Amino acid sequence: MNNPPFPQTPKQAHTWFVTHGICIADWCKEKGFSRFTVFDLLREKRKGKRGEAHRAAVALGLKADPKATETETEAAAA
Repeated sequence: MNNPPFPQTPKQAHTWFVTHGICIADWCKEKGFSRFTVFDLLREKRKGKRGEAHRAAVALGLKADPKATETETEAAAA
């Protein structure tokens, strides 16, 4: 399963799951996230600042991937 695109809001992320017919709990299992963490992110109860919540927020497209940003920055500097 693919990840939702970045950037988006929690509401857009939830709509992405509905539009693509993907069960959020199944997506969580496949990606290795707690479904409670993902549902809290989609309900805006968590911000995704650290740990699993951060990794899930990146996978949901709620936050930019810091690794991709570093790579793009290094490529631009070269």
